[in-house]
Amino acid sequence: MTNNTSHQSTRSIIVGLLWHSMASGNLGVVALTFSQIAIVKEAAERAGKTVKIKVFGWQLDGSIPMPDGFEEIEYIGVNAKALLSPGSYLRKSLTSCQVVLDVGEGDSFSDIYGLKRLVYLCLSKRLAGAGGRRMILSPQTIGPFSTTSSAILARWALASATQVFARDPLSKQYLDENGQVTKSQEAIDMAFRLPFVKRAKQGGRIQIGLNVSGLLFAGGYSGKNELGLTLDFVELTHRTIEWALALPDADVWLIPHVMSRDIPEEDDVHASKKLISQYPRLQLAGPFNNPCDAKTFMSGLDFFVGGRMHACIGAFSAGVPTVPLAYSRKFNGLFASLKYPVLVDCKKMSVGEAFSTMTKAYDEREKLALDVGAGIRLAHEKLACYVDYVAQTLLEQRCHD
Repeated sequence: MTNNTSHQSTRSIIVGLLWHSMASGNLGVVALTFSQIAIVKEAAERAGKTVKIKVFGWQLDGSIPMPDGFEEIEYIGVNAKALLSPGSYLRKSLTSCQVVLDVGEGDSFSDIYGLKRLVYLCLSKRLAGAGGRRMILSPQTIGPFSTTSSAILARWALASATQVFARDPLSKQYLDENGQVTKSQEAIDMAFRLPFVKRAKQGGRIQIGLNVSGLLFAGGYSGKNELGLTLDFVELTHRTIEWALALPDADVWLIPHVMSRDIPEEDDVHASKKLISQYPRLQLAGPFNNPCDAKTFMSGLDFFVGGRMHACIGAFSAGVPTVPLAYSRKFNGLFASLKYPVLVDCKKMSVGEAFSTMTKAYDEREKLALDVGAGIRLAHEKLACYVDYVAQTLLEQRCHD
């Protein structure tokens, strides 16, 4: 009897986290991974199960080191050869999982980053859902799909999912309009669960944080505004910095959230250092090795403006009045679902309109803090359905040796 109990305790459910990363230069993707792991562990405890986690994502570029405490989690890199080779370690590892939670890097299940990336995402979803495996799309942006071929590819991939969780109303609407009503639910971005340590406010001085997206500052990957902004992002950035530096008793911090050694136009650090050379009174926060440290730093701010959505979520979920600079509907849908009244739509507004929205939010930041608090409570309520579903899924699985 004793031996049987001991043997039972060593058996685990193998859970694959697809399109996650533990050491990407994009702290937003890492934030989703840390949050997902926390959710899986909570769900496993509720279900009375033991889990073994495998993480699947792009080959790591070494922009930031692997965090401490994750040695027991295997990381499997995804590339075209591994995806297409039936006997590859990647495909064998996916097959070994009983449950796969696919977050699609948060917003990559779309063609806004190009058809090639979408093909990777869709093929991996079909592989993950093969053989009756429980493949769940974790809360993420679904779409947009701007061409007929992209939309057909997306529907093909969605057919392999057991359940789909949208992280905003626009994504849920897309699912409802494309035959996914019965197996889809609206939740919220998992990064609202990202752990952090609340930092004390700095005595007497106002702390302002600015996240300058390297991608927006560079005009997109091509420099030709392929993201379709209606405003000059560089002009808005300079105007914002000059306004913030002119405020009395204020410290102004640039807070990078995406680091890239290989793609300068993606790199927030590159853009920040360029700006500091022009405005020496600016201060650089980090760069941070993980999103928990970034969120901890941001928790000590009084006001935040950001061009990266997960930088905005980090500040917002730490209780900071936040102005998101939206370049995609993923921003609009998410913050609208939280009934948050402030957002700069960079695909509709002029520089003047954006600047006016931001400075008005700063003037009303004490009132805005109440909206942030209400939004945080609503976010945790919205995420509960996903945590419940993962717990129920684990409860239904048999443990493997």
